[in-house]
Amino acid sequence: MLWLFTQMFVLCAGAFLAGSLLTWLPMRALVRRLRAEAAAAPRPVAALAAPTVVVVPEPRTRTARTESEVDVPEPGPRRPEPESEVDLPVKGNSKSRIFHTELSPYYRRMKGDVRFRSVEEAERAGYTAWSPRSRSQLAGSAQ
Repeated sequence: MLWLFTQMFVLCAGAFLAGSLLTWLPMRALVRRLRAEAAAAPRPVAALAAPTVVVVPEPRTRTARTESEVDVPEPGPRRPEPESEVDLPVKGNSKSRIFHTELSPYYRRMKGDVRFRSVEEAERAGYTAWSPRSRSQLAGSAQ
């Protein structure tokens, strides 16, 4: 088996060297020609640019604002506070689209990423209620 590895290594190394040589030879000729052209070309004298004037603004002085000048935002409609998890007793999994109620044995260990106020709300959102299935029922439905 070592002979096969050695043979493949030699073939790959030969292909790499041939590719490198075929790339280097034309590039060497191109670089020589470009260097000769650059040496023969007259170098332009850099034109002096007109001097530019930079105006620096004076720093502003801080003025104390009175309370009447301070902008006070007017109270507007407030966004409703997010409901706590206690108010949303139905947990749903957005990947499987199944929801669990507090009656489910999996409710405590399930990490639901969606919560609903009621079972009806979860069903309207397109989620299905969990159902207890035995392994034999699951195996039978897969066939």
